Amino acid sequence: MKTITRLFYLSLFFFFGSAVKSFAQTSLPNPGFEQWDSSGNPPPFDWHQPSDWSSTNPVTEFNSAGITKSVGAHAGSFAVQIKSQNIFGTQRAGGLVCGHAKTQTFPDYTILPITGGEPVGSKTKKVRGYYKFSTITSGDSAYVIAINKKWNSGLNQPDTIGLGILKLPPASSYTLFELSIADWDSLVAPDSIVVAFFSSNPDTALEGGILLVDDVELDFSNAIQTVNDGSSSINIFPNPSSGVFNIRFNEKNNFVQMNIYSALGKLIFTQNISGQNAFQFDLKNFPEDMYWFELKNKKGELLRRKFLKMN
Repeated sequence: MKTITRLFYLSLFFFFGSAVKSFAQTSLPNPGFEQWDSSGNPPPFDWHQPSDWSSTNPVTEFNSAGITKSVGAHAGSFAVQIKSQNIFGTQRAGGLVCGHAKTQTFPDYTILPITGGEPVGSKTKKVRGYYKFSTITSGDSAYVIAINKKWNSGLNQPDTIGLGILKLPPASSYTLFELSIADWDSLVAPDSIVVAFFSSNPDTALEGGILLVDDVELDFSNAIQTVNDGSSSINIFPNPSSGVFNIRFNEKNNFVQMNIYSALGKLIFTQNISGQNAFQFDLKNFPEDMYWFELKNKKGELLRRKFLKMN
C-alpha cells in the first residue's frame, strides 16, 4: 500500500461570502495507481489501465495503448503514464478520467470527462498531485481538469457545478501541482467529482507529449474568494435566448473582465468591460446548450452565473 506523501487536491468550491477555514481531505479510489485492470483481450490488445479509472486505451488499441503502467513512481510501486499518439495522421492526446467515463471513436479518439466521476458528499475545492511531463514539441503542455457535477433528472444530464483546468508545463522530475476549482453554483451541492488528465490539449493535441501522474487526492478546504453580491445585483436577459444576451450589474462591483464558457468549461469569448455595467454578447452561431458567464473585478474576485442558449 502506497504512502501518500503529498496530496493531489481538487478545489471545486467558490462561495459567495467569507472564506471557510475548515479543512478536510478524502481519497479518490486508487489514487496512487497501484492497482491495474486488464482489458481481457488477446495480444496485441491486452492493455491495462488503473483500476477505478477510465482511459483512451479502448479507442486507440488498434494503434497502441497510450495509457500504461510506469515503475518510475513518485511513491509506491507504480505511476500512470499518459502518452499522445498519431492516429491516422492526426495527433491525439491520451486521456485518463476517474470513474467510468465514455470514450469517443472516430474522428476524435478521446475520452469525455463529464461522463466519468466518483461520488462525493460535498464540494471539492482543490486538486494537488505530482507529475512529470516531457514533449518534443515547443509550447506543448499536459492538462488536468476537475469538474464538480450534479445529475439533473429534468434534463437527464449532468450539470457542471464547478470547474478547474490547469496546464502542466514540462518537468523532468516529479513536481507538485495544485488546481483550484471555481464554484459555478454556490447553492447546489454536487453528487460527484471528475478528475481527468490529458497528455496534451485534447482539442488541439501536439506531438510527443508524455505525462506521468502519481499520488492523487481531494481537498475540501476553501481557497478562492468570490464576490459577495447578494445574487440579485446581476441580471442576464433574456434567458433563455436564441442569440443575443444582455447583462447588467451594480456599479459598486467594478467588474473589469467578462468570460463566456461552454458547459464543459471551454472559454469561447472574453471581453474587457472596465467602466461598464451593461453590455451584450451574441451566441447565435453556437449550439443549443447551457453556458456560463464569469465576471472578474479589480481585486481578482470572480462571479459566475449560468444561462441557456436555445435555438
